[in-house]
Amino acid sequence: MSAYILALDVGTSSVKASLVSTELRIVSEAAQRYETRYPAPHCAEQRAQDWWDAAVVAVRRLFEINPEGAQDVCAIGISAHMLGLLPVDAKGEPLTPSMIHSDNRALDEAAEVEARIGLDRIYHLTGNVLTAAAPLCKAMWIKRKRPEIYAKTARFLQAKDYLNFRLTGNLDTTDYSDASHGMLIDISRKEYLAEVFQELGLDADRFPALHASTEVIGKLTAEAAAQLGLKQGIPVVAGGGDGSCANVGAGIARTGETYCSLGTTGWIACNMDAPYLDAQRRVFNILALDGEHSAVFGTVESVCRSVDWAQRIYAPGGIEAMNALAAEVPAGSDGLIFLPYLSGERSPIFDPLARGVFFGISADHDRRHFSRAVFEALPIIGFDPQILHANDWQSALVPIYQDTIYHRNVRTIFSIHNVEYQGRYGTEVIRDVLGLPEGADHLVEYMGDANLMKGAIETANIVSTVSPTYAQELKDPFFSFGLDPIIRRNAFKLCGILN
Repeated sequence: MSAYILALDVGTSSVKASLVSTELRIVSEAAQRYETRYPAPHCAEQRAQDWWDAAVVAVRRLFEINPEGAQDVCAIGISAHMLGLLPVDAKGEPLTPSMIHSDNRALDEAAEVEARIGLDRIYHLTGNVLTAAAPLCKAMWIKRKRPEIYAKTARFLQAKDYLNFRLTGNLDTTDYSDASHGMLIDISRKEYLAEVFQELGLDADRFPALHASTEVIGKLTAEAAAQLGLKQGIPVVAGGGDGSCANVGAGIARTGETYCSLGTTGWIACNMDAPYLDAQRRVFNILALDGEHSAVFGTVESVCRSVDWAQRIYAPGGIEAMNALAAEVPAGSDGLIFLPYLSGERSPIFDPLARGVFFGISADHDRRHFSRAVFEALPIIGFDPQILHANDWQSALVPIYQDTIYHRNVRTIFSIHNVEYQGRYGTEVIRDVLGLPEGADHLVEYMGDANLMKGAIETANIVSTVSPTYAQELKDPFFSFGLDPIIRRNAFKLCGILN
């Protein structure tokens, strides 16, 4: 008898449903989009009901593709975007739309946390850099700006927590990854910040119970099962924030393993035994799915988003046209530098009001230089403004990783949608930025559907950028990203699926 995990991913624009075998092969996938609303400056909202409605459509679509799979689902787990805040009443009814990760309306509350608690203290307690996007600040905003909503709030939930409630009826659950990134818990003691909450006038009992992501928090109710087309009683685990889930999905399991992801946003992440606290507060920490270990992150807000923006302006003919333009100028773009702060910035400056810059423009520069400057900026994770004066192309974050972790096997993961850019320029620039030697001691990977992957590889002629063994793996129609056997084994222990 086959056994499958139903995996749901609540993204910024859609819910994606995947049926995953016990060999961690994706058997079938489906998705359903929904809307993000921007009702005022610094505001970004989603309706919780839209998440659930999209999940129902995606799951039912999934089983239209694979009808037999519905009877063989033995566990359900959810990954979702982080840094949200959804107030719900005692019956689980949403009291407002959810403020999602890109919502920065709580600027005044962030300033209050800075004044009352202090930047260093809150960083050392939570392992995270204070921003208006933090659920800690958003909860304060609710209390100060919408006191009537705060009074009715039984729990403040993240996106995955709300879906878990709809699946199981359990309203009182979240996981350590979301709570830690939300600046809600002491990352070392792994408990809510009771003293800080008291100083800020927040009630700790409005936040749900903490769980490791692999803990079973309930079983699928009859009502949810009927809507999804599944059988009642399937175990549901707490799930995790997408940042921590991405680590496992990238095959990063052991302490010191590192990867760089370049998609709409980009980041470098490394597994650690304990949180890493940077004296200059340029990086942040998220607890791992086991609730015990940690990962340190440096994140850039606009990576391939910058490519999309620049391509519309400088190369309306498409991404290949932009590649062709960039190829006509030398490395370094003749001194033109691009800072990709199109939507504020996280690492290392953590400034939601930061805006992009082309620096060093001369009369000799044209759209070819602007195109290449955008490409060259993206892998240089976390620019420090001082590089403009030092003429130093190395990122402010890279020395942190070089000084604190073994970084010689940085696994780099690119979006399949940007394979042309990554195949042409990505490996060369990343190798230079991270100080990696040439050869096969680092690995470039591409995420996406296996059949699309093979076509993209042939089109972009990039097989030579990966090791011969890995190139062979790419031909496998059940491409599994070379996951470590430990991950394969542990992933299916979480619900007693395997002994």
